[in-house]
Amino acid sequence: MQTRSNGKGSTHLALALLAIFALCLCPVLANGATAGASKWSSNAPTLDGVVSQGEWPDSPQLNMTKTRIYFMNDQKFLYLLVDMPDSTGNVVDDPVTHRWGDGMAVCVDIDRDGKETPMVDFEYSWLMVEQTARTWPISDSGWTGGYTNTTSKIVWGFGPTPASSTPHRFFEVKLNLTEMRASPGDKIRLAFWTKSVTPSFIDRYPRGFDNADSFGSFYELELGRETLFGLEPILFYSLAGLAAVCAVGIVILLIRRGKARPSPPPPPPPA
Repeated sequence: MQTRSNGKGSTHLALALLAIFALCLCPVLANGATAGASKWSSNAPTLDGVVSQGEWPDSPQLNMTKTRIYFMNDQKFLYLLVDMPDSTGNVVDDPVTHRWGDGMAVCVDIDRDGKETPMVDFEYSWLMVEQTARTWPISDSGWTGGYTNTTSKIVWGFGPTPASSTPHRFFEVKLNLTEMRASPGDKIRLAFWTKSVTPSFIDRYPRGFDNADSFGSFYELELGRETLFGLEPILFYSLAGLAAVCAVGIVILLIRRGKARPSPPPPPPPA
């Protein structure tokens, strides 16, 4: 009877270890991407004005009125696909006549305090002749001119995207995380502005873009971190270690159970 009891106890303990492992793992598998989360990218998109198959996330993380924005990041840059399916005119800048074409801008709340901080917070925008610039607020009533001392980049694109097979305006963007004082895993605060000439519309998020009062309503985006098999490295190795401990424990318990089994009765003496 004692031997049977040990066998049942070993089996129950083994099942308990498996249950603990499952409870630890299930929340991780159920934890999908949250609203306002950038996807980690092991392969940076090519900023060439063409949206290639599988280059960007399958669905936008931010839907504005007429603009869809897709986010992904690596260790150095935040990448954006700013897609404008309704902008079908392909109107570009004309430096000769000083006529502006389609455009976009991204404002960054650098210190993440929900307030406009002069000469700290800044805006990335498009300048004529395909230049990317940064502009800083001087006060509530004015901003500096555009300065091109940045490794961030905005690239014009026109063509089909997953949002629409009809050729239309989009921008491929990479923003330097160091310039934004951010690292993977941080939460950053952004605002967006897009403009289409044909048809004519301006899209803003939040509605008061570039207004000092709008900083409290900026879009909060959590930057992705490097993953292993879809898990953050520290979590992956923790679960792998837990799985190894459970496996070793189960093997030891089964061996002990096998050794504890009673020996078969001796054969009956010959007649």
